This record gives sequence, structure tokens and C-alpha cells, in this order.
Amino acid sequence: MILDTITMKGFGSFKDFTKIKIPQGLTGIVGEYKSNKLRSNGSGKTTIVSALNYALFGEGEFDKIEEVINDQLQPKDPFYTGITFEQGSSKFEAIRGR
Repeated sequence: MILDTITMKGFGSFKDFTKIKIPQGLTGIVGEYKSNKLRSNGSGKTTIVSALNYALFGEGEFDKIEEVINDQLQPKDPFYTGITFEQGSSKFEAIRGR
């Protein structure tokens, strides 16, 4: 499986639509907190991994889905996460949300 992109809206700390392109090869998730380059706590690294797990498996390190929905969303605002990936010559997309 070759991961291509992760998309999310309203998932964890990512309230707005976010699309993360994953380059081929060895990839690490690193971050910096806002304008402080010496601090990475709270920059969204764990949320990206949680979004990937939720898109693929429908579960994660939470008891209820409400725990990962951004708390600034209105009740009718969309919430989802998805991934696109390739397996052989086929492309796939997995999306979960409301």
C-alpha cells in the first residue's frame, strides 16, 4: 500500500479542511507549535495519526467519536477524515465521518 494523501475537516485540532500530501519514501510526522519552532506539543502530529487510523479502521484511542470532533464545529457542520492510497495499479479512497 502506498499512501498518497490524508484529508480531514473537523477532526481533532483540524477544524478547517486540511489536505496532507504524503511523498513517496520514508515519511515522518513532525511539527512546530504556531510560531514557536522550539515547541512541537499541540501541533497536530497525533491527530494526523488518529485520522489515518480512523479512516482505515473506524476506531482509535477514543471511547466516543465526539471526543475527536473539533469542539468549534456547529452540530450540522461536516466532520470527516479520509485517505487515498495505491495498491498495485489500483487507487483507493477510504472516508469516514458524518
